[in-house]
Amino acid sequence: MRHVATGFRLVFEQGRYVRFALVPTLISGGLWLGAMVLLFALIQTELHRFLARLPLPGWMVAVAGTLIFAVAFVYLAAFLFLWIAAVTNSLLWRGLAGEIERTLTGSAPDVKVSFGSSLGDTVSRSTVVVLAAVVATGCGWALLGLPGLFFGSVISLTDYTSAYYLRRGITYGGQVGQVFRLPGWFGFALCGGLLTLVPFVNIFMLPVLVAGGTAMAVEGRLSGRNS
Repeated sequence: MRHVATGFRLVFEQGRYVRFALVPTLISGGLWLGAMVLLFALIQTELHRFLARLPLPGWMVAVAGTLIFAVAFVYLAAFLFLWIAAVTNSLLWRGLAGEIERTLTGSAPDVKVSFGSSLGDTVSRSTVVVLAAVVATGCGWALLGLPGLFFGSVISLTDYTSAYYLRRGITYGGQVGQVFRLPGWFGFALCGGLLTLVPFVNIFMLPVLVAGGTAMAVEGRLSGRNS
């Protein structure tokens, strides 16, 4: 988890990173909030229709509806956030990742990724998030939500280090083969997964996690564990 602390220190103690973090955070947050409003309306409407057909007292329907809605809202909101992060990382966070790496090492490569490779990378990440959401939602209720934390942690690890790898022309397939060799990857993944589950905190911590993921990948390269 020390890399998350490093990311926090880099972003908030050095004001020169604000311009690389503020706009991507606002864009990602705006997309997430807009999608959440739609999700809120959809869940509320469908849940009301479902519960109205059950032969239950009104108070029980109200309590059940509130509990189910709260759990579904938070659970799906986390995967929605991860999906938005997966889609926007290659577009929004290369600048911050580059500045962090230049601070730590003095230089930062910036390989131009072709449109086809970039599209394939985005599709791969999006597909993984969608499949993880389906599996975690389907069996999470029986396993106390642990599948959600597991998938959220793994996806966080790849999402928040993606800008570092994309600056080197390494897309999702090549990245997956390296991230599990990074120093401190387990603590970073677990911390990222937990923060992802907390609405609004996840938006605030987005640049911190990108900075921390970049710092972790840089440390891995300097120690010979990855490219």
